Amino acid sequence: MLRLHHRFVFFVFIISFFFCYSVYAYTVGEKIIGYEYNEILKHLIKKKFSIGVDVDENHKEFIYFEGETGLGYATVEVPYSKKIKRRLKKVINKFFEWSEIARKNKVNVEKGLGCFGSNKSYRACQKLGYAVSKNQMGLRFFSDKNGKLIGVIITLIDKYNEYKKACILITDPSEMKKLLNNLDKIDSVLKKAHEEIRNKKLFK
Repeated sequence: MLRLHHRFVFFVFIISFFFCYSVYAYTVGEKIIGYEYNEILKHLIKKKFSIGVDVDENHKEFIYFEGETGLGYATVEVPYSKKIKRRLKKVINKFFEWSEIARKNKVNVEKGLGCFGSNKSYRACQKLGYAVSKNQMGLRFFSDKNGKLIGVIITLIDKYNEYKKACILITDPSEMKKLLNNLDKIDSVLKKAHEEIRNKKLFK
């Protein structure tokens, strides 16, 4: 019985490691709080979305997007550049711009905001605002109840496993502002990552 218990604990450890381990080294800013509608429980469940960065031994920079799936996290990896950062900020600012238009005109609408990650089926992801391939993140704007309920849907398909998917609904403007603020912190976090890589190379 004790041996069986040990096997069970080891199995749980392996499963937890597979689902919960983040592939990036540095989290940027605060986690963003959103929700996902659970069809079985018939109510919204809180989900987290976060941004991370990392630097390899050759000082190549990466940005990561991570969303809770309910059984762990779906992670999307993208080579980092100033262009990527500008695109991300443009998408978030577009969300605020469209939110104002939707409220003033009291409209119900859904429209793709942007796509990041894999180039596979990129046009579909960009147009719809839904991730459709591995290592892809889509953002979709929506306005419902005549402009009274406005938000963004973030979908992610994991880099390594197409069955690990996250769908996070964000309707609180303060969470989107938090996301925008996080983007401004990327460069300082990357600077710290580069310093740590240089320090490690001192010890050979």
